[in-house]
Amino acid sequence: MSRTNSSVKCKGCNSVLYESSDIVVEKRMACPTCGSLNRIFNIECLEKVNLHDKIDVKKKSPGYPSKKKLRVHIKQGDEINCGSGKWVIKERRIDKDKFPPWYFELIIDSETGEEIHRDEGPLTEHIGHGSAKDNPLD
Repeated sequence: MSRTNSSVKCKGCNSVLYESSDIVVEKRMACPTCGSLNRIFNIECLEKVNLHDKIDVKKKSPGYPSKKKLRVHIKQGDEINCGSGKWVIKERRIDKDKFPPWYFELIIDSETGEEIHRDEGPLTEHIGHGSAKDNPLD
């Protein structure tokens, strides 16, 4: 939602003038205080902007074959929830270096702070969710 404010002042004495800003110079009335025809036009536009951020951190180990190099994957930040279409705060951690390898996911409603979803446990038990529905664990 945007909002615009405008005002007209006399350039000679800085008095606020209650006249339209689109009057041509030839048709302006002189300032009642100082008689000047010069004006200062102020236009202010206000717009609300919402910022969102998200980090994606990956730890890879070169000693593993290429499909298994990714050892820790952390995503945290704002995203649009597919089910509701609302902004949520999401944290997901996959840690293959932990014993046993671990999965953690937390989703919180950005507006209310309410916990929408929590899933945590051994990565071997996290099968058939999200993109893992069609992909076996590596």
